[in-house]
Amino acid sequence: MVVAGLLSFVAMPDMNIVNLAVSSLSHGFRVSVETAQWAVLGYQLPVVALLLPAGQWLDRTGLRPALLCATCGFALGSAASAAAPSALWLIAARMVQGAFDAVLFVLMPVLAAWSVRPELRGRAMSVPATLGPLGAVTGPALGGLLLDHFG
Repeated sequence: MVVAGLLSFVAMPDMNIVNLAVSSLSHGFRVSVETAQWAVLGYQLPVVALLLPAGQWLDRTGLRPALLCATCGFALGSAASAAAPSALWLIAARMVQGAFDAVLFVLMPVLAAWSVRPELRGRAMSVPATLGPLGAVTGPALGGLLLDHFG
């Protein structure tokens, strides 16, 4: 349950954390605001587009390998985003993050349901269902802190 809750909390801020940085990205990479906006869309589009295929892949792959793959892929995408030397690199790295986040979104309720007895599943499902939106709400605040301290 802790893992499902943490995945939910960590994955959700990335959906909107970059929204605050669009003008800074535009200025920093010397691209239009419209191009910089693709750093946001480059994350969100794969998440939405890959939810169903991620569920099918999870059925074939299994819980443990999927969790390891998605977590490592998301972390690599995050590191590549942080190290992006250009807007194109950032957009591509954000697409990688979004693709692996789709798997994490599918895994969250599966982990919650799998980790507890059937009679406790309702309560278990409430953990990621609560921590996900909490992560989404903290995204803009976290984004603001990161922009203020790291640019």
